[in-house]
Amino acid sequence: MGEGPAIAGSRISSYAKTYEGVLGHFKISTIDILILLNVNMGCNMSFKKSITILFVLLILLNILIRIPSVPHENGNDSFMLHTLANSVTQFGEARWWLNTYSVFGMYSYSYGSALPFLLSGIQQLTNIEMETSVWVMSVPLGLISMFSAFIMAGEIKRDFSFKFIFALFYSISQGILQFTVWNGSSRGIFLVLLPLFIYILIKENVSVIKKTLLLLMLFVYLRSAHNFSYFLVPVVGSYILSVLFIKYDLFKLNDKYSRYYHFIYIAILFSAMFIPFVTGLFIVGSRYQAFLSSFITMTRYTGPLIFFAFAGLMYLIFKQDKNHKDWFILIVTAGFTPMFYSLAYGPFILLLPIIYLISISFSNLFLMLNKSKLIHIIVIGLILSSVVFSSYYMHFRTGSSSESWYMDDRTNVAGIWTRSAFEENTRILTPGGETWRMTAIANGHAVFPTIPPVALAYGFVSEEEVLENTLTSELVSTAYFFDGPYVQKDGTDSWGKYAWISYFDIEDKRTINLIEEYDLKYAAFDTSGKSTLGSDIDSRKNKIYDNSRITFYPL
Repeated sequence: MGEGPAIAGSRISSYAKTYEGVLGHFKISTIDILILLNVNMGCNMSFKKSITILFVLLILLNILIRIPSVPHENGNDSFMLHTLANSVTQFGEARWWLNTYSVFGMYSYSYGSALPFLLSGIQQLTNIEMETSVWVMSVPLGLISMFSAFIMAGEIKRDFSFKFIFALFYSISQGILQFTVWNGSSRGIFLVLLPLFIYILIKENVSVIKKTLLLLMLFVYLRSAHNFSYFLVPVVGSYILSVLFIKYDLFKLNDKYSRYYHFIYIAILFSAMFIPFVTGLFIVGSRYQAFLSSFITMTRYTGPLIFFAFAGLMYLIFKQDKNHKDWFILIVTAGFTPMFYSLAYGPFILLLPIIYLISISFSNLFLMLNKSKLIHIIVIGLILSSVVFSSYYMHFRTGSSSESWYMDDRTNVAGIWTRSAFEENTRILTPGGETWRMTAIANGHAVFPTIPPVALAYGFVSEEEVLENTLTSELVSTAYFFDGPYVQKDGTDSWGKYAWISYFDIEDKRTINLIEEYDLKYAAFDTSGKSTLGSDIDSRKNKIYDNSRITFYPL
């Protein structure tokens, strides 16, 4: 016969106290106690089923939130990579590869190859439009970000509530959604796989050889995706340092002065934030405006719960008996803090440690769930606020970008029109406005001006010209690592040449020479903005196409 409510309640209380006694000072969550009781008492509630339902709901949320409400692909870099992927499908090879460095975007006229090959592979296997391939790729990437975050958190803390909330906040943060919702930016691959890299790095009971091989393989792949891969080096260094902290007790963490080390860390963290502010590192213009802009951008990509990160940080700093994984998070946080002022790198490099700290706050907040229904309402409200915030930015934008963050439908129509109107590989002058997005849709037509790897892929420059105009970077410079050991000589790219002729008219000898040099047959302009050259072409040439956004003229 089953136990009565009073007896069962007494048994539950007894088990909970025993559990707390066994774990000593370690905090446990309500879900941990319930799972333990489920195993030991054979309670009727199926907590495994509850966990399964929660995880299924998390998967559905990640899919639903990535269903776009805009008609076309969005972003900026996405269209450049879209065009490179087109060239792989069209020619069956990466024509911007001149040597091994080109595979990783470390040679002039090159770019990381991971994403163009991934997109081209999806397009060829499914026989769908490349623009649709971008969306087809984005949804699985979003799900991978959820799973990689979940397993990383689980390796650090064996607590389902913590793992679940970390996977939730990370996968639906704007820093992840920005690049996994109909956007083909290669930095998205880095952010999605970063938790997986850390999981392999901190995974216990794995041989050093196996771990090293897996990390090297993943590093090589991430290096072929984006320059962000260089940040994996300090991540590995932070892990090694954290292990040494514990193994050799470097700061004598168990002596009577150990409590002062908390304040030493706080001083280091403050210095990491303050020194760039004083020296102007990563700052252009007013340092106060830079701080405010950086914080707003950080909040934009992390979400409205960013303020909980401070509480999580304080908890981790003052936590007793920190293990090497706790130290790892603290060292990574302090090490990446100076990047806060870099709008190009800071919001994305700091995304993972900040969301980790937020998740710690929520994990501790769950301990209070039994005390008040108000706490339940607050927790649910905070989680919903994060979901609503992310959902809003998936469908809307604010400010000057509110109407330009995705491709205009008329631009898409113009790109499709060129496929049938012109012979393949027709060269078109397309300066300014949305024409660079049209380039990706006008699959098979070369455009001028364009970015260096596309210029090489479509024959605007020859291999000989590239080799002639390639310089070696200095080893001590940041350009060596972020632009590659080989860079393009200034003033030799097509953008520079166009910038020179854009102030002349169509009959100027310099303009005529440029048109003949690149064998340009037509000009396409975005009506939202024209250069001097564009206005002159408009007054002298007859339109052969006009959809109120994109116009074409014969040259």
